[in-house]
Parts: sequence; structure tokens; C-alpha cells
Amino acid sequence: LYDINADTWSAGSAPPVSMFVGSSTLVDDLHYIVGNFGSSGDAYAYSFTQGTWSVKTAFPSVVGVGCSFYVDNSIYLMTFEPINSNMYRFDGDAWSIAATLPAPDRS
Repeated sequence: LYDINADTWSAGSAPPVSMFVGSSTLVDDLHYIVGNFGSSGDAYAYSFTQGTWSVKTAFPSVVGVGCSFYVDNSIYLMTFEPINSNMYRFDGDAWSIAATLPAPDRS
């Protein structure tokens, strides 16, 4: 963790599981990690205020490498290898499978 006022780094609390190539999204005080490579729905949040991790609602599809972003009270997780799109709605605390991304042209 970086403290901008002190210009220092610290390790913070250890995550609950080993993480590799997860996607992260910041929403208010929480740092969400979703899409841990090869996971089957792992989702976690780190509270900067409390300095603790929590397990969040799992998402519905297997994930490869991808990216996530926050828009309109939702986290979107887009992955490739396999190509999947997942959407988390905060107002219902639930994930759903969103419209599939088009396959890349690899020619």
C-alpha cells in the first residue's frame, strides 16, 4: 500500500488466498480483486480503512486473464481465454453473465 502523505510503502494485510493475474477495481474505500487466474468465481475486497480482506459473492463463470471496471453501481469483469463477461450489481449483491465479447480477429 502506498501512503501518499508519508511517501512510503507498506505490505498491508495478507490476502486470504494466493492471487495471480487478478483484476482490480477501486470503489469508494474498497479494492476489489476479481478474476484470480484459473479461479471458478473468487472475489475479494480489501478495506483501506479497516485494513482487512473479505470474501465477496462469487461470480458465475470460470475466468482467464482480463480486466474489470466500475460503472453505474456495477463491476464489469471482461475476460479472454475463455471469453466471458460478468456483471456484479451492488444493489442486489449478485453477479450475472453479461453479453459476450466478440472474438478477437487473430488473422
